[in-house]
Amino acid sequence: MSPHYEQEYRLKTNAGGWKWIQTKGRVVQRRADGTPLRAIGTHIDINERKLAEFSLRDQEQLMTSMMSNLPGMAYRLEAENDFKAIFVSEGSQALFEISKEEFIERSASPWDYILPEYHSVVETNYKKHVKSMSGGELVVPALTLSGKVKWVLDRFRAVKLDGKVVLDGILIDDTD
Repeated sequence: MSPHYEQEYRLKTNAGGWKWIQTKGRVVQRRADGTPLRAIGTHIDINERKLAEFSLRDQEQLMTSMMSNLPGMAYRLEAENDFKAIFVSEGSQALFEISKEEFIERSASPWDYILPEYHSVVETNYKKHVKSMSGGELVVPALTLSGKVKWVLDRFRAVKLDGKVVLDGILIDDTD
């Protein structure tokens, strides 16, 4: 049996509600046969923390569900690092024939899939909107891994995040 213990549980309050409590303690004295005789510890109200954890989990599930239902690929790019992708949604598979994990591992940017003759158009637009902290929209041709050309609508917005500027956007197949 461990001399230390830690437990999180809910207790019913006098008002009839419930609160999350964390108990930590340790055995400080034992009987001759080794059974605990005396223990010390604390009870801490962790209700706000647990509610925040549950809320965060719910938000993550909502975001995952919504991203999987988008008609394209959502992305977040580092504006100060050659627009490197730091997040892409599952839509990268349908749009570019590459998994979101592989996309990030390659340190790719969506414009790595834009036809080279359009790179300067994309770069100029991205930089203009980063400078003005605004949003923009482009329609440009992109190349899938299998060599198929697709026209993509790129809607994006520059946002400050932890002191850094990122571009949040979505690419939608506009071929037709």
